[in-house]
Amino acid sequence: MPCGFARIDTPFDASEENAPDESHVVPFELTLNEDEGGMGSVEFVVDPGSEGEIQSDGDVPALITPPQMQDGVVMTDPSGPSNLFGILLRNADGTPVVSQGRWSNDGFDVVNDDFVNDGGEYVWGITATADEMQGLISELGSDTIAVYQGSTMGDITGNEGSVRLEINFDAATWTGQFNQNNPYNGNVAFTASGDVVGSGFVSDADGFSDNIAKGEVKGGFVNAGHNAIGGYEVKDIEGVKDADVFNTALRVSD
Repeated sequence: MPCGFARIDTPFDASEENAPDESHVVPFELTLNEDEGGMGSVEFVVDPGSEGEIQSDGDVPALITPPQMQDGVVMTDPSGPSNLFGILLRNADGTPVVSQGRWSNDGFDVVNDDFVNDGGEYVWGITATADEMQGLISELGSDTIAVYQGSTMGDITGNEGSVRLEINFDAATWTGQFNQNNPYNGNVAFTASGDVVGSGFVSDADGFSDNIAKGEVKGGFVNAGHNAIGGYEVKDIEGVKDADVFNTALRVSD
């Protein structure tokens, strides 16, 4: 089952010259329809099932790097109303298991009778099954702390922040450090902790560092548990808000 998160930037600036006033993280669905020779199409839905649901303009033609290449890209025509550009990671069988990048969509706001351009960044993957998670945990061994390292997206604003997650699968708990390398330009540096639930993880309300007044982190283990993806929204004690999506990979174990 796929798992995905998208950051919605308001206002969205496709030129990437101006940072958004605010951002939010919502669920993200992505469907890759592959044809031979690297062509195909994509469909995506941002915040599915909500009043603010954003759907791509149907089945959007796309260049999708073929399975012969483990690491590739998925890219739509940037001149179209619905755009998606991201890296694409496949497993040994050639199945797409992780993708991250940018999305945008032109639409019409019937309430305000105006055209709108929504966009931001996304991270998506194939959720690890229970058997895959158990296999990974057995491989790591008991009492092992699995360390996942990566970054927030931040590609549009240039504000990529570091992410380090330490997962104790035996205790079903996790701790994380976010934006410790770049706590400026709108990024809020913080730590968080919470629970591992099946193939996902969530933060505890009281698990944030003292500089955070309110926050939430959600994520899932994808690519047979070798990647942990997710998103966060926080507000610090000075009222500064920050939200982003992130992708981390299993690097080491302690």
